[in-house]
Amino acid sequence: FIGSDSFTVHVYINSSEVTELQMRLVPPSPHAIFVHSNSTKPDPQVIHRLIESGKILKGINSVIYENIYQTNGRTKSRTCSGRIFLWNHDDLLVVSDIDGTITKSDVVGLVDSIGMDGGFGHTHNGVCEFYTELEKRDLRFVYLTSRPISLMGYTRKFISNLKQGSKKLPVGLMLCHTGSVRDVLITELVKKNPNEFKADVLRRQIVLPFAAAGRVKENKLFIAGFGNKLTDMKAYSEVGMSLDNIFIIDKKSSMLCESERAELEVEAFNAVEGGGRVNAYRRNSIINRLPPDIALSLHEREEERRSSLSMTERSLSMG
Repeated sequence: FIGSDSFTVHVYINSSEVTELQMRLVPPSPHAIFVHSNSTKPDPQVIHRLIESGKILKGINSVIYENIYQTNGRTKSRTCSGRIFLWNHDDLLVVSDIDGTITKSDVVGLVDSIGMDGGFGHTHNGVCEFYTELEKRDLRFVYLTSRPISLMGYTRKFISNLKQGSKKLPVGLMLCHTGSVRDVLITELVKKNPNEFKADVLRRQIVLPFAAAGRVKENKLFIAGFGNKLTDMKAYSEVGMSLDNIFIIDKKSSMLCESERAELEVEAFNAVEGGGRVNAYRRNSIINRLPPDIALSLHEREEERRSSLSMTERSLSMG
């Protein structure tokens, strides 16, 4: 690097530079810190002001980190992109594992999804439509994976590009293992305790922030957790998810509810022959198994939304 400017990291949210979040590199470490807070975490008051000013919007926001540097007398730029999710403290979440849950196998699904040809053939039939129907219930999605952070680019591409018929997977927050491939292999194959990592990241990145935002512990946060292993069930239960809301998918695309250990007839995860349409509304499907209090909450939200839209329309017509 040449000159102090080479250590500056510019931050852009929704295509606009946010100088309040400017960062600087801290060589020789691979980290960057926020200038205002002198930490890897931004100042909460700065974030609050950005939300109030509309620079960070409710829902999904794009973020780009750019470092402009000089090498061999030439100016170059390197960027890293991501998303900022701004959710309400009373939102309801769905957590889904990826390998073996969206894909049919941990290993084959991983190789298939990061292949150069971008093939997505080794996935459960109907998963896109099923998750889409859940999203329509005003639920937020969290994708939780043991894949290392070095594969996040491939994983994001897989989640974004997977398409079955006209349906795609809902856009959601993605949480991964922050270690190396070696760390992941030790966790999965030697220690065989990926549930500890998954429970820890859910607690730190989801449970605690929602509690800090005013979420009452008695109000259910997770509406459903989908996985394919006992360790997924352990991780979900460790963060307070009821066994009634934990579902395990096997390689035959059958779904088991952990509280009953009985197969659920959910056509959204059954193979579709002859190009028939997948129906995610079987009487005993997950959607119709929502707890009464959650179902009522979703109904009330829909009524509030319709009432709000109606009032807005009346206001516009009067204006």
